Amino acid sequence: MKQSLQESWLACQDAELVIGGGTAFWGYYIAQQLNLPFFFTALQPIYPTGSFPNPILPRWLKLGGWVNRRSYILICELFWQLFRESINRWHVETMGQAPCTKSFFAMDEWHQLPKLFGYSPSVVPTPQDWNESCHVTGYWFLDSPDDFVPPPELLDFLEAGEPPIYIGFGSMASRNPEQITTIALKALEKTQQRGILLTGWGGISNVDLPEQVFKLESIPHDWLFPKMKAIVHHGGAGTTAAALKSGIPSIAIPFFVDQPFWGDRVAKLGVSPQPIPKKQLTVNKLAYGIQKAIADQSMRQKAAKLGETIRAEDGIGEVIKVIQQIK
Repeated sequence: MKQSLQESWLACQDAELVIGGGTAFWGYYIAQQLNLPFFFTALQPIYPTGSFPNPILPRWLKLGGWVNRRSYILICELFWQLFRESINRWHVETMGQAPCTKSFFAMDEWHQLPKLFGYSPSVVPTPQDWNESCHVTGYWFLDSPDDFVPPPELLDFLEAGEPPIYIGFGSMASRNPEQITTIALKALEKTQQRGILLTGWGGISNVDLPEQVFKLESIPHDWLFPKMKAIVHHGGAGTTAAALKSGIPSIAIPFFVDQPFWGDRVAKLGVSPQPIPKKQLTVNKLAYGIQKAIADQSMRQKAAKLGETIRAEDGIGEVIKVIQQIK
């Protein structure tokens, strides 16, 4: 933590403005010290609203109204407590300022600071009770490198049969990757589908696979996802965005934090089956989700239409426009 704070401080010395997210909110203190504009960013709708509770809370909670709003304050205060001691020490020793008596999220300034939310308003409409400081810009996609060349073996696999099912869990390491891999393989067998398994960071075990399943360590999502029949993933903000952009139905297997929120959201939009919490994952549940994603034509049409909408958005361009208007 100390190193992150110091590196952030040094990196901003010649900056014209500071942009910081929820996990780097200390950028605000740097901007204050250097008399620079500060823009808060998030990939989730984490500003208080009465429309729904904080996205990291369990989806079964039905709080309503003012309790929903209070849930944001509670989570932010708990988050602040994790960093309070380190930030106050840095605030005193590096910047020569007094310790912060309030969390960043409890300050009056927090409600006036410009906020940039990196997701599509077609996925989460802007709550009516948000103020004008909140800007839902659309997703911030990073396209594949121009020099990206897919492995020849992957191209051969894709050309050898019907579009496969993608199964990968990003950075979500599993305590028992063998079990989740077995479930995935049996679900593919049960639905008679080909598959691509992304071994990634450990959510899927690195095992020998049948010939109808191809194994990858990593691949740009924007290149691969449009070529899939369905996408099975952990429901993280970035992977959910890539799946939605592709226009292909997906099945979310949320692990924790905001992943259940995104799984629930895409299901309500009708572009995905109901999410399957990781702890409840079984062969039959995954097979059912895959079958619904590939056979439900209404779902496939909705996913394709939403994908078109998202591809037409220019999230990064909107961010630049907001910054230029405010700065």
